[in-house]
Amino acid sequence: MKKQLEPMEFTLEQKCAGRS
Repeated sequence: MKKQLEPMEFTLEQKCAGRS
C-alpha cells in the first residue's frame, strides 16, 4: 500500500469512492 495519502489525494480518493 502507498504511504499515507496527502490531503488533496485523499479528497480525490473520497470523491471517486463516493461517485462509485
